[in-house]
Amino acid sequence: MLKVEDVQGIAEYCRVHGHSGRQAARVFRDSRNSIAKVLREGLAGFNHAEVRHRAPRVVLAEHQTYIDDVLQGRQGGLQWGKQKHNALTITNYLRENLDYKGSVSQVRRYIRHRRGELGILHGNVALDRIKEPNGLCEADWTQVKIYLAGFLTTIWLFVMRFRFSGALFVRGYRAIDAESLQDGLQRGFEQFGGVVQIVQLDNQKAAVAKLLKGRARKETTIFALFRAHHGFRSQYTMRSSPDENGAVEATMGPAARWLVPVPAVARMEDLNSYLQGCCERYMNHQIRDRDGLVSENFEIEKDTLLPLPTRRYDTGKEQRVGVNDQSRFRYRDVWYSVPVAYRGREVTAVGYAEEVRVRCDGRLIARHERG
Repeated sequence: MLKVEDVQGIAEYCRVHGHSGRQAARVFRDSRNSIAKVLREGLAGFNHAEVRHRAPRVVLAEHQTYIDDVLQGRQGGLQWGKQKHNALTITNYLRENLDYKGSVSQVRRYIRHRRGELGILHGNVALDRIKEPNGLCEADWTQVKIYLAGFLTTIWLFVMRFRFSGALFVRGYRAIDAESLQDGLQRGFEQFGGVVQIVQLDNQKAAVAKLLKGRARKETTIFALFRAHHGFRSQYTMRSSPDENGAVEATMGPAARWLVPVPAVARMEDLNSYLQGCCERYMNHQIRDRDGLVSENFEIEKDTLLPLPTRRYDTGKEQRVGVNDQSRFRYRDVWYSVPVAYRGREVTAVGYAEEVRVRCDGRLIARHERG
């Protein structure tokens, strides 16, 4: 901003030394309009007491409430395919019904800002932490190593994290597949005491059969059935944009550091009992730059949870397999055995996240821990 003593300097710089108004604007670091006004009117045209005020806000609280409801699907009627509200249609409604006097661009700026706070994905934008609960939970995998029964073994940690409260669920699995994903989600829902409204995943093969345009995905049949049973909505990150799962990605390091130094356990169940205790202790943690403990914020977020189904979903995958001459069969690239009496026969293997059950003629003939 120009000062009064600058007026003489501008006049001398331009009129005596012959510099242009553009050059004066660069030297005195002000707009060319202000420089021209000083040169045209002198001190009379320069009101040093003048203060520029920002135009009053026109997107009022009642307007914001309606926009928030449209973004979250509570207002605006049925939306399908490309038939979705944008800034223009929302502005027209506000003008007709809520006496809105502002422009479309002001509504558009509010929507762009508000989408991030509500955790609503749009375009290629990576999201900041949301500021109010909306039932959004991110889920992903990270690889770690443990000593399992004396052998150094690679396993995978399934991590779920609420974006608002930061509440965690972590469990270890031997493999990343549809059985493990469904088991992890179901156990996470049970630990949280309800089904989350929205589960955000990356484009893993256990859930996605085909990538379509934008964020559209064709889900695998078994995952679509699991999702329908629990009643949650799924959404997926854009291709090559893992940062959109930023909340759970930021949790991978701390969760893996719970296993430092590399632990030695006899069974996977021992490891998962330890991880469950870590998750319970994390509820007493306060995340930097947030108000309240994780447990206190989760109490607020619990109101967004859906009730658990009355019947637990069977996450097993059934497959007919043949038993070879050595009384062994193959499931998920791992060999398992059955009693010798079943050599050469066809049996039914039901694979779960943590075990494989073998049936023949309706009878259970073998059970094995997943390899």
